[in-house]
Amino acid sequence: MKRALIIVPGILFILFSYGQAQPQRRLSNPDASKEAVALYNFLQDMSGRKILSGQMLVPWGGNELEYLKEKTGRQPAVMGVDFIHQRDNENEVRLAVEWWKSGGIPTIMWHWGAPAVGEGYENSKKPIEIDRCFEEGTPENIAFWKELKAKADLLEKTRNAGVPILWRPYHELDGHWFWWGKQGPERFKKLWITMYDYYVGERKLNNLIWVLCYTGDPKGEWYPGDQYVDIAGGDTYAGADDPHKKMYA
Repeated sequence: MKRALIIVPGILFILFSYGQAQPQRRLSNPDASKEAVALYNFLQDMSGRKILSGQMLVPWGGNELEYLKEKTGRQPAVMGVDFIHQRDNENEVRLAVEWWKSGGIPTIMWHWGAPAVGEGYENSKKPIEIDRCFEEGTPENIAFWKELKAKADLLEKTRNAGVPILWRPYHELDGHWFWWGKQGPERFKKLWITMYDYYVGERKLNNLIWVLCYTGDPKGEWYPGDQYVDIAGGDTYAGADDPHKKMYA
């Protein structure tokens, strides 16, 4: 089994491929763009040879990339942004496109505020009845699809620019603190598969590499299936040094 290790300040994001004897060398989407295929193969080929550094950006405070360049003379391989606030999303798409064109790897996550509650980090932790997202006409259902479509419109711009994205929605899925993980694995998997089917099947976002992100060691009952996941991994934060041996089993 091959893995790539991506270190982002504040988060150690360990990526690993599911499978037994041999890694899956094809993306879940049979129509994946040539850029997505090339990036996926690159990550697979990094296994056991190198570590990719990365930096998450925030729309407030200083410019982390400029700081790194000033202090080290170099730039990280991976640049990450978060679709947490709608007002910043267009700029985040621009940054992702520019990063790829400059030779870097862009990743996008989404702290999705609970549908019909509101955006932002605190609202991403608010509990809702997930089943109501799938009941036609409910406030949760209307908001769920409105927000899903809005992010698809943004990601479509990266597709049209020929930019592959490490797409990382619903992160820390099994942590029980975000709304998408509060009601157990079955409802989470329905959320993941619904997004996947809409983005891949209907919106043809063939530039996405789908990254499943646990809180730490993987838990099989939360896994949506090989046909919906390209890479999986875990978050661990600065100061957290618990071993993650199960990721390497």
